Amino acid sequence: MLFSQGSQSIMQLTGLIVGGDSLYGIPGVHVYVPKAGRGTSTNYYGYFSLATQVGDSVVISAIGYSRKDYVVPYNEKKSISLIIELKEDTTLLPLLEVFPYPTEELFKQAFLSLNLPDDQYNGISMNDQIMNRVTNANKADARSYYLYKASNRQSFVVLDAFAWSRAIRELKTKRADRRRKERGNGE
Repeated sequence: MLFSQGSQSIMQLTGLIVGGDSLYGIPGVHVYVPKAGRGTSTNYYGYFSLATQVGDSVVISAIGYSRKDYVVPYNEKKSISLIIELKEDTTLLPLLEVFPYPTEELFKQAFLSLNLPDDQYNGISMNDQIMNRVTNANKADARSYYLYKASNRQSFVVLDAFAWSRAIRELKTKRADRRRKERGNGE
């Protein structure tokens, strides 16, 4: 490529990087010139500005989007403004299961050796013995164990239909008792 007076011209490259079918800018996109070893990132609104030379190859990349390359052309105004659309690039990762025990066999042994009380099922609540084993196996998240020990309340699970039924029944009973008291005091 030949340029005026045999030297490469400096161009101010500015632009807005948008994603997919949206005209909202993508923040944090990397705009990099590998040959020069410099670059920038888009701001909160997806806008960037970078000094380049004519003929530079600019790499535009972001996590979750396909990479784009752009070659800076010559422009007499010494500046180029672009709107660049990045296509989403979804990568499906394999399923990852996390267990507190190093092997499935150790988990089975620990679970089968639990001495659970014969109490009636009280919704979802944690047993001290289970919490001790999980905490000792992981040596992590001890804070939640101590919070559990401090509160030691029966939990109310949002998706537990029986717990909702009990709560509604208790509310109705309390309202009926209050109405009876009000009627008794009013007479």
